[in-house]
Amino acid sequence: MALPSEFKLGELWYVNRSTTKTASFVTSVPTQIAASTKLRAFDVDLAGLKSEIAEDQSLRDSFQSDPPPTVVRRTGSFSFKMYLEGGSDSTSPLTVATLLGAVMGGIRSPTAISDAAEAASTTILINAAAHGMEENELVLVGTKGDTRGDGQVVPIADASNADHYDLALALPVAPAALDVLKNGHSIFIDWTVESYQDFVFVGSHFGTGATDDPDQIQMIRCSATASFGGFEEGAPWVQFNYQVGDWQFVAYANRALTPAYATSSSGKDPTNDMTGGSFILQDNGTTTRNAIPAVIDSIDLGMKLQKIVDHNYSNSIGGWKKVPADRGAGPRIAFTAYWAQIADMPGLYSDGNAGTAKQVLAQFGTVAQNVAAFYVQRGHIRPIDPSSRAPVDELTGLKLVCAASKGIATDFSSAAEKLQDAAIVVWLG
Repeated sequence: MALPSEFKLGELWYVNRSTTKTASFVTSVPTQIAASTKLRAFDVDLAGLKSEIAEDQSLRDSFQSDPPPTVVRRTGSFSFKMYLEGGSDSTSPLTVATLLGAVMGGIRSPTAISDAAEAASTTILINAAAHGMEENELVLVGTKGDTRGDGQVVPIADASNADHYDLALALPVAPAALDVLKNGHSIFIDWTVESYQDFVFVGSHFGTGATDDPDQIQMIRCSATASFGGFEEGAPWVQFNYQVGDWQFVAYANRALTPAYATSSSGKDPTNDMTGGSFILQDNGTTTRNAIPAVIDSIDLGMKLQKIVDHNYSNSIGGWKKVPADRGAGPRIAFTAYWAQIADMPGLYSDGNAGTAKQVLAQFGTVAQNVAAFYVQRGHIRPIDPSSRAPVDELTGLKLVCAASKGIATDFSSAAEKLQDAAIVVWLG
């Protein structure tokens, strides 16, 4: 087997600055790395980092005279992927959950990472004294094959009672007393939060003499959006798409000296569904568990970033503000359902035309600490027409998009209410 090319070698380090907008580069890259996390990243793409130039408009004395341009700004973007890892064994989120929380703006970690169901629980109500859960969080109930909760993730519809909570979707069978309840980290968009990360990319060439030749790049005042894929390959990933306030090639004197062999990259293996999972499409407000077979094509947050012009910072970029994507392109789950198993055509067509609200739950994995789930509590199927028919291998499918809308119960005045009415929740448990 051929070895990877030199170009494929590298390290990506990040430090979360929270709401702080870094005004200037850390001079010493080793100093910055010492305060950073080495990411288990792949498909790192730095090609979006650009030098903006202004062409010299001066009069020329020859047709072949071509004066050099002036570099006016260093701007652009970069991206990378990480495997969509599952949850943690404590109330502290792992690397991907932490980074997603920073990017999306909202993350809610449980007061206890696990709990136990109590007697008299039902398929739509979990008795659990002092549970500490909140509405629109999710919980993994039981284990695969227990003939009750079956290791299914379910969203919480009402957590106002301290000793029990109601479920938005029913479990297969009521859990028994002492059945395990695995809690996780619920990540949602908080549009008011600005969050910034700084990065160092360290390539294969560290420099061999006192010249400016290391393959190392610093990026500051960075904010991101995120998208998800890799589901049908069995190795789900999240792609972070960063906008950059400033970047620079690192000078030889400031470079990282050697690869950080002794530091492991942070990030677990991807969640997988070897033990199963679920995909549920059901009317909003209805607890019936309508599981269907479907290919998950993509999941997108429907979020973009608007540059804040601020001449107090380099490149006149003072940061980035979350704004909704274009109308009709909010958070969405795109999937292809098998026509023969939908059992709801032309009902879905009619629902799309009528604006019938739906809920969608996509779950990958059933084993605690190796589960990821996406939940849309109130979405709408985009209009369906004959062009939605599509092949799934040799079978007939129907390509569908559920566009998420926020809940309508609160005024978003607290973090709990932002989670409660979040259009989409990413859950790692």
